[in-house]
Amino acid sequence: MIRIYITLAVIIGIAFALIGSYVKGHSAGREAEALKQSRMVRTLNETIKLNEREAKERELARLQKIEYLETTLENLEEKANEDANADRPAISPEGVNRINTVP
Repeated sequence: MIRIYITLAVIIGIAFALIGSYVKGHSAGREAEALKQSRMVRTLNETIKLNEREAKERELARLQKIEYLETTLENLEEKANEDANADRPAISPEGVNRINTVP
């Protein structure tokens, strides 16, 4: 009879040990996963900031190019309006030069 109680006590002790190690391992796993996810979020945020910076630089370059083209177009229109041969049906040599300067 005592053997049954001892066996039962050993089985209960093993069960508590297994349950305790499972709970401890489960919480440690959650902490490790949370740390991993926070690292991933930090990496993604850094990538987003870098992409935003690059996009701003590309947009600034695009706006500068548009401004340059608009200025060039205005200058060419002024020169075309000042051309003495503007009302002729053919293109003058100065007109050809103006066309060739278009970027």
